[in-house]
Amino acid sequence: MCLAHRNPTILVGIDKYRLFANANPILRLCNEVSGISGVQVLAGVAVFSALACAVSFALFARLRHRTRVTADEIASAIDSLTTSGSARADYQFGAEFKSVSKSLANASDEISDDASRIVAIQRLSAGLITAESIQDVCDVTDESLVHFIEPDSVTFWVPVGSGGLECVAISGRSAVEFKNYLGMRADEDSLTGSVMKSGEAVVTFDPQNDERISPPNREITRALGIEAYVVFPLFVANRSVGIISLSWTRPVYLSESEVSIIELAAAHVALAVDRIIHEEQTSESAARLRAMLYSVGEGLVTTDSGGHILNWNRTISSMTTRSEEWARGRLAFEAIELRYADGDEVPKGENPFLVALRDRSRAPEPEDGYLMATVDGWLPVRVAAAPVYEGRVLYGSVAVIRDIHVERELEEMRDSLISTVSHELKTPLTMVQGFAELL
Repeated sequence: MCLAHRNPTILVGIDKYRLFANANPILRLCNEVSGISGVQVLAGVAVFSALACAVSFALFARLRHRTRVTADEIASAIDSLTTSGSARADYQFGAEFKSVSKSLANASDEISDDASRIVAIQRLSAGLITAESIQDVCDVTDESLVHFIEPDSVTFWVPVGSGGLECVAISGRSAVEFKNYLGMRADEDSLTGSVMKSGEAVVTFDPQNDERISPPNREITRALGIEAYVVFPLFVANRSVGIISLSWTRPVYLSESEVSIIELAAAHVALAVDRIIHEEQTSESAARLRAMLYSVGEGLVTTDSGGHILNWNRTISSMTTRSEEWARGRLAFEAIELRYADGDEVPKGENPFLVALRDRSRAPEPEDGYLMATVDGWLPVRVAAAPVYEGRVLYGSVAVIRDIHVERELEEMRDSLISTVSHELKTPLTMVQGFAELL
């Protein structure tokens, strides 16, 4: 005997339910047309609503956490609902709901795939911002793509010499096996060289027999067991900055959407590689310039547009007995105290460091030079200060400070010699003139 027959409360509820079903005109019409009672229609609607709510809740909960809702999970949930109690015996909605749920789950899988790819690109973009080397870019790319295409290795090639390429970074699960190829050169006839030259990507799922790959490289792919190979050029403003290649040591097939994601990732990677190459070149240029500045035999000081010291070479350090660490960031006219040759202070408006920045022209230099304050006293110097600018943009100033105390000593010696010689010559001439007058 069912529970309803034993419980009067349930019997009363069922009677009210049937009374409502029989009194409703729409339900009566359904009964007359199809032979299905109003109670059955209401029960079917209730089951359908419960199933729809369960499926929607499951989808929402899973998508909220960026995970997939599989068809098997939804079908399992429906089975638990459609087989409970007398629902399966009275209403055969299970098969229809399973079909709908399969389609819904497949659509959910596609949405989840797209979401995971978007997340991968977002993760890639965030990681590339902080990358400081091409190896960092390689590692970030591998970590971002491994979640949905799972490459065994990610390799970066950059242009070197005339048309050649060099392998500069390797990452991935097979990086250990590929490490011997780090630093390897590839010429224009290689697959990577042809991709860089043509600007067209190459996707091959049989690299060991692909005629687009040179015989030596096919031998390498056989030795490494590579079953699939993808090579994308890295372009920034129609300028090639390198090549990215992905390889698999197992048979794989990439869909068009997956290849498009790799292409999108390559565009992000190209910007990061170009930035890093530019920063490295700038750093090298700055290092060379710094070495040149430090090797100059005269004191050299550079400032920013506000007059703060940026560079302070060894010569000026020895002149002032002040280190570069002490000087960097200080205002030049305060760090280097100047006076005129007669000992008068140089007004702020006539200071050569400030004049060069203010007038954007070389500061006039007194004929007798300046006196510069040092620990041992005042040192005679000449200061040539000039602005550094391009167009209307002022970058700062550069000043050459030359120690002229030796010149001053030589000038004094010369003046003393001339005075002495003239005196010595003048004395005998006077005596000769006197004797001549006596005669």
